[in-house]
Amino acid sequence: MSDVNVVLEDLQKTHADLKKADADRTAELKSLGGVTQETQNKVDKILADMIDLTGKKADEEKRLKALETAIQLAGGSNAEEKEAKALLERKSAEQAYFRKFSDSELKALSVNSEPDGGFTVNDDMSGRIAKRVFDTSPMRQHASVQVIGTEALTGMYDIDQTDDSWETEEETTSNDKTPKLGKWRIPVHRQRAEPKATEEILEDSEIDIESWLIEKLADKFARGQNAAFVNGLGNDRPRGFLTYGPGTGAGGANKWGEIQRFKSGAANALTPDAIVRMPYSVQSFYRPTSAWYMSRFSLAEVMLLKDGEQRYFWQPSFQLGQPSTLQGHAVYEFDDMPASDADGNLAIAFGDMGRAYQIVDRRGLTILRDPFTGKPYVKFYARQRVGGDVVNFDAIKLMEIGTA
Repeated sequence: MSDVNVVLEDLQKTHADLKKADADRTAELKSLGGVTQETQNKVDKILADMIDLTGKKADEEKRLKALETAIQLAGGSNAEEKEAKALLERKSAEQAYFRKFSDSELKALSVNSEPDGGFTVNDDMSGRIAKRVFDTSPMRQHASVQVIGTEALTGMYDIDQTDDSWETEEETTSNDKTPKLGKWRIPVHRQRAEPKATEEILEDSEIDIESWLIEKLADKFARGQNAAFVNGLGNDRPRGFLTYGPGTGAGGANKWGEIQRFKSGAANALTPDAIVRMPYSVQSFYRPTSAWYMSRFSLAEVMLLKDGEQRYFWQPSFQLGQPSTLQGHAVYEFDDMPASDADGNLAIAFGDMGRAYQIVDRRGLTILRDPFTGKPYVKFYARQRVGGDVVNFDAIKLMEIGTA
């Protein structure tokens, strides 16, 4: 736990430094009409440190969660001993696997492959890669995820309503409008990655080849999926929530198939007023489970915003498992979202992502070991079929940088 304590202590100290440096910056603005370069550089440096430390805090949370899982699987009270034993057993099995790959083993592997074909490296590795992709992909931690056995997920939405009226004892009215249901469909698309290693490394290496492979595949898959869920547009990938047009209904309200946008109130920047109003753009039904989503560049700007009483809107968290908050709602970093420094950028999202966005996984992650086509390298061809799209346009809103 020593690393965790160091990160939390550094986070508290850096936050205090940030408030002091920002106070110095504000004082210079009042007395000098501007900010000296030295003071601005100091604020920028501390902001960068704050962003780095919040990231480290998130990494520590993931590490401790993985350790807890390993301990549970090992089944014992001595955490370090059980974890080390489990890791050594996996490493030993993996090295034996790489060194002994006969025709009979290949045949056996093909029998155990996923329904959509391919030789799996082994079931454990496929599952752990998929889990790591889930853990490292921000959208997967917040959106709804469904595993299917077909090429698409379909569902219904109910956005219509019937008419009603008031009538007297002697007068009746006719209400003949019947509500209608709509249908949405999310197809899956093919994603692949091809990390490779030399035959000699696989045969002779003392390092944990399995962990290396999981790291490479998970990183490739997670980055590709995040980019698609946020910004993807096209027939060959999931559709991102930033690709939908703005609300064009009365008063700027969104129609179904549109996501309502709100201006930040300033050119190339955010404003306190926009931060205050944003949560109330979402219906009260979704607001309790809503959160903020933005890049670290936008978060750095948000960290310095204050209300009329000079109180900071953003509040850091010094407890593991608890996110920082903005206006009482959790804040999460989505680095695939654009920064808040240019007009037209959709820099911030606010809403209930679990109700707004649906991720679809075609069951199974397949891995093909190919020692032939890229000699002297051994390729690991990993493939996954993934889809994603917005299914509830009322549950999420976007902030667009610029003036009204």
